[in-house]
Amino acid sequence: MTIILGEVGGPVTVELPELRALKADGLVLGRSPGSDPVDGGGCGWATVEYLSRPYLVRLAFEFARHYPEAGPVVLWPLGVAVELTAVACAVGGLLVGVRPVGLVAPVVCAVRPPMRRSRLARCHDVRADLDGCAVSLVVWELVVPARGVCLSGAMRAVAA
Repeated sequence: MTIILGEVGGPVTVELPELRALKADGLVLGRSPGSDPVDGGGCGWATVEYLSRPYLVRLAFEFARHYPEAGPVVLWPLGVAVELTAVACAVGGLLVGVRPVGLVAPVVCAVRPPMRRSRLARCHDVRADLDGCAVSLVVWELVVPARGVCLSGAMRAVAA
């Protein structure tokens, strides 16, 4: 699949991960938490499912902050198509590749994330070529609060 993403530049050919549909809300991680990104161990997509929707975003932020090597972290709300989530995984992987090492992992979602409106998010316009068919979609990136920032305090500051 070929993706055009403004932050990356020109067209990039990527492989979509093979995912199986979840039976509940979940997360998809780019690699196993605690793995060493340099040696290639822990590669492959790992899923965490049966998460409570009210805690889905918060847990994604915790993975992004404490296990940046596991990134990208992809929110996968129940009912979102496997193919859309696979595209979000690919976009998250591209974002990891263009950002400085050591930052928190990007947290992305194929649809509007199940979160409060006071949380910050960016929309990435994505154009993709799927077997000769042009597709346009939006992948959401949630802005992960900095380490040590109280989430409730950060939300009040954003909403003010």
